[in-house]
Amino acid sequence: MLRTARRLCGTAWMLCICACDAARSDNAAPPDAAVHDAAPPPPPPPPWPSRPPPDFCALEVCRATEPARDKIVSAERPPPALSGGTLLTSRDGSQLIAADPNRDQLYFVDTASHALAHTRSLEKDDEPGRLVEDGDGRIHVILRRGGAVASLGRKDGDAVTRRKLCPQPRGIAYDARSDALFVACLDGGLFELPADPSGEPQRIAQLDRDLRDVMVRDDTLFVSRMRSAELLVLDRKGTLLRRDTPPSSVRAVRIERQPLAAVSKPNTAWRTIDVPGRGTLMLHQRSAVAATDLPAPERSCNDKAVASAISVGLGGDEVRSLDLYSTELVLDLAADPLAQILATAGPDGIHLLPLTGRSLLNLKGGPAQSADVVCAPGSAISLNNQYADNVSVTFASSQELASQQLEPAGISFYDLTTRTLTHQLDLAQASTFDTGHRLFHNTFAKTACASCHPEGVDDGQTWNLHNAGKRRTPSLRGGILATAPFKWDGTGLDFEHIVQEMHQLSGGSEKLWEIELEPLGAWLGALPAPAAPARDPDAAARGKVLFESAAVSCSGCHKGEQLTDNQTYDVGTGGQFQVPSLRGVSFRPPLLHDGCAPDLRAVLTECHKKGQHGHVSQLASAQLDELVSYLETL
Repeated sequence: MLRTARRLCGTAWMLCICACDAARSDNAAPPDAAVHDAAPPPPPPPPWPSRPPPDFCALEVCRATEPARDKIVSAERPPPALSGGTLLTSRDGSQLIAADPNRDQLYFVDTASHALAHTRSLEKDDEPGRLVEDGDGRIHVILRRGGAVASLGRKDGDAVTRRKLCPQPRGIAYDARSDALFVACLDGGLFELPADPSGEPQRIAQLDRDLRDVMVRDDTLFVSRMRSAELLVLDRKGTLLRRDTPPSSVRAVRIERQPLAAVSKPNTAWRTIDVPGRGTLMLHQRSAVAATDLPAPERSCNDKAVASAISVGLGGDEVRSLDLYSTELVLDLAADPLAQILATAGPDGIHLLPLTGRSLLNLKGGPAQSADVVCAPGSAISLNNQYADNVSVTFASSQELASQQLEPAGISFYDLTTRTLTHQLDLAQASTFDTGHRLFHNTFAKTACASCHPEGVDDGQTWNLHNAGKRRTPSLRGGILATAPFKWDGTGLDFEHIVQEMHQLSGGSEKLWEIELEPLGAWLGALPAPAAPARDPDAAARGKVLFESAAVSCSGCHKGEQLTDNQTYDVGTGGQFQVPSLRGVSFRPPLLHDGCAPDLRAVLTECHKKGQHGHVSQLASAQLDELVSYLETL
C-alpha cells in the first residue's frame, strides 16, 4: 500500500519536507521538549541569487510525525479552512500573539525566551483571525465565526470585551491618529470603532461583498476583496475613490501534462498589507483560465494552472507583479521592521524576498517595468521547517522571523543572519488533525484543492481550457455532498468520480485511496455557507413570497434544504446544465455556468431566453429588487 515517497507525502500518514540541501535526520524535534535549539546551522547562504534555481525541492523526505497521522482521522470538530494572517508581533517586540482558529485560543509568547507566557481561551466556534495592537497595548482580534471583535490586554487575566459587528468580520486595522479600529466584513460592511472597548462600532460604508483586509494610510483607507483580488481605495468617510487590480499575464503552463500558452488572470487575494515607504503589497494568485494564440514566454516562472504572485503599488501610480517561482498555496506575507525584507508563508514553507536595491518590489529603486510580470528574484531563499505546515508569518525583530503552525500547534523562530531555524516552540495543544482538511490543502498534486477553492468557496474564475466551453468554479460550502451529480453538465456522477478527476487534472499522478475520500467528504460537508442577513428585511420577505409562488416558479427547481432538485435542465442559458444550490449564492458572482451574470439581477434579466428560466420576465423592476433581496439572504 505504500507506493512511493512522493505519494506518501500527500497523505495523512506522513508529512512532506522539502529541502534544497541534503536531508538531516538529526534535526528531528526531541519528543519531550517544548522549546529546544535546532541543529548546528549550515554555512551562511550566498547573497540574493540573480535568477531562480531549477527547483526549490531537489529532495523530498517523508517523516512520521504525530500519531494521528498514522491513521485516517475525521476530527470531532472539523478545523476551519486555512486563511493565514493570524500572527502578530507586539509594538515593543517583547511578545508574539498568535490566534488559533482550530482551538479558539490566543497564545502570548515571550520573544526573548521563546517560551509560552500564557494562553487565553475564547468562546467555542469563535474562529479568531486577523489581529492588531492599539496605542495602549490592547490586542484586538477578529472573530470570523463569532461575528465580533474581541479586545483584551496582554497580561494574563485581563478582561476580554466583545463587540458585535457583522456575521463574518475578516480584516482589521488600527489608526493611531484617531485611536480607532477599522473592520472589513465579508458581507461588504466597513466599520469604524474606538480602540477603547467601551466604544460602539459605526458602519461607515456598505461596499461590495467578499471584503478581506483593511489598511489605513493618513486619510486613505485601502480594502481588498478576496476572490477578485481587487483593491478598493476610499477616503476616511468611506467614499469609494478608486478600484485597482493586479495585471494579467500570458504564461506557459502544463494542462493534463501538455504545454499550453494561457491567459493568467489575478484572483484570490490571500493577504494585503501596507508597508511604510513601500506601498501596498498584495499576495494573490494568477490562474491560467483561457488558452490563447499569443506567444508564451520562453521560460515561465511557474507552469502550474494556478500560481502565487505578489503585486506592489496597487492604488498608486505604478503597479508591478511578480510570479513566485515554484511555490504552492502561499497564505501570508509580512515585511520586516526596516522594510527591507518580505517573507511569505504557506504549507510548502517560508520564503524571503528583498524589498531594497534593484528588487522589482522596490518601486523607488528597482528597474522601471511598470505592470510587467516577471519571476521574483530572491524567492529561492527558503527557510525550511520540518515540523509542520506554516500558516502565518511575522518578524519578531529585524534579525528574527517567526512562523505559526496550527497542527501541531507551534511557533518556529529563524535567525535571519544565518537563515536557519533556531527554536521550535511546541504549544502543547490537543491535536485537531483531520485527514480531509490535510488533503484539501496539500500540494502533493501540482495544485491544491484550496488553490481553486480558497477557504472552501471558489476563486471567482471562469475557465476555458479544454474545449468544453466556459465553466465557473463552483463553491463547495453549504452542503456540497447533497448536490450530486456534480459538474455543470451533471457528468460527475458521484463524489469519488469528481474528486479523482479533479485530482488528476490538477497534476496528481496517482488516484487517491478510497479510505481518504470519506474524511475528505466529511470535512467538505461540514463547511457552512456564508451567513447573509437581510439588508432590507421587508423587501426580502416580499421577495420570499415571489420566490415560492407558482406564478414565478423559482421554487419548482430550487427546493429542499440545498435549494436544488439536483436535476439537469435547459433554461435558456446555452444548454443542459445542473440546477445549482442557492446557498450563499450572493457571495459567488459571476454566476451561471459560464459566468455570464455579474450579479443576481443579471441572472434574472439578461443571461437566459425569456420564459425559460422561471417566469421572472413578467416581474416589475421593484419586484425584481425584492426577489434579489431575498436571494441575498440564502
